[in-house]
Amino acid sequence: HIVYQDNLQLGYTNRIGGSWKSVVQVENSSNAESIDFVISDEDVPEIAYIYDGEADLTGARANQNDATSFTLFDIDATAEETTDVRSTSIGIDSSGNTCISYVDSDGTIRLAKNADGTQWDNMGNWTFSTNSNMGKEPSLAVDGTDVYVFYQDDQEDIVYDKYDSVAQTW
Repeated sequence: HIVYQDNLQLGYTNRIGGSWKSVVQVENSSNAESIDFVISDEDVPEIAYIYDGEADLTGARANQNDATSFTLFDIDATAEETTDVRSTSIGIDSSGNTCISYVDSDGTIRLAKNADGTQWDNMGNWTFSTNSNMGKEPSLAVDGTDVYVFYQDDQEDIVYDKYDSVAQTW
């Protein structure tokens, strides 16, 4: 599985079955930045990125493992879009929940979670949590239902916070 950005589109392809497939256009734009992707517990590609110029945290979920299309959804319309601050990182916890870390427009680290088995394109299926810490370029690692978000804080140190995706607490 490969997700890439060129001057025309955000594209996806894979080598399921032994040969590279035709590119599937995820988004007809060259404005996707800070792209990350993961394979869900249902074996489906999921992508997170910042749509530059609109400050949207956008998610894209494939229709199947050997994707032929993606459903796009603007998860948060107030993400940070400054080049050396923004970042997205996506992971799946042991309960199958999709978690995305990013920087909100106020500069705080934020986590969006979509409950396993729910539709991506319904805002009611997303929960948001912030640790109220200023930071940039977050990256997450998942261990069970513990989501570790690593980032550079406002003192220029690399730090992390742990989020319990079941209790929904930092």
